[in-house]
Amino acid sequence: MLIPLVSLGLRMLGWQRLMRYLERMDFDSPQLQATNLTLDYAHRMACLTNVAAGRRLIRATCLERSIVLWWLLTRRGIDSRIVFGARKEPGGLRAHAWVEYEGTVINDQPEVHDGFAVMHSFGGWKPGNED
Repeated sequence: MLIPLVSLGLRMLGWQRLMRYLERMDFDSPQLQATNLTLDYAHRMACLTNVAAGRRLIRATCLERSIVLWWLLTRRGIDSRIVFGARKEPGGLRAHAWVEYEGTVINDQPEVHDGFAVMHSFGGWKPGNED
């Protein structure tokens, strides 16, 4: 249900307004303690999000999947970020988005950094904020 809503939100509100709206939402969800289980939980949520994204008539984009996963993790107190990358290809530029938790790629191949130059990120965790 979230993926079509995010898709619609991106089209109607645009990136900035949608993200401001999602950041303000408060659902009183129980917060997870930052433990070794946090990374496992984040990977499970990424897997479920990717499965749900593949079951739509129109496949979800990497940005839509990443926004949904980031929002689900953020609600549970997992400080993740959406990372935007780009690379030159014959005929133009290719952009891609994925989610990271403490520098670990959650919803894509771990080596996604090798294929894309990081252009921007959105969210709480930044390199050097591990404490």
